[in-house]
Amino acid sequence: MIKYLSSINGNNHFTIEELSNILKIRKDSVLDALRKKQYQRFVKIEGKGVNRSPFAISITIEGRDFLKLIESLRKLSFNKYS
Repeated sequence: MIKYLSSINGNNHFTIEELSNILKIRKDSVLDALRKKQYQRFVKIEGKGVNRSPFAISITIEGRDFLKLIESLRKLSFNKYS
């Protein structure tokens, strides 16, 4: 989930196709992962998923907070063992 959130955090809205190209993962796998119940708090999916209204993926406030927490924990553990 961290790689999804860090990719989405750089841009405000992504389509499934754009995100799958960046992560080099199949589109259906990206959509399946983001639709899981435990990740609904971190990612917002808008749109109908059809040509004129593709899914737009963005990060929520909770997702940004979670990403900041993980990054700060990584820095803390890196500094501890350096």
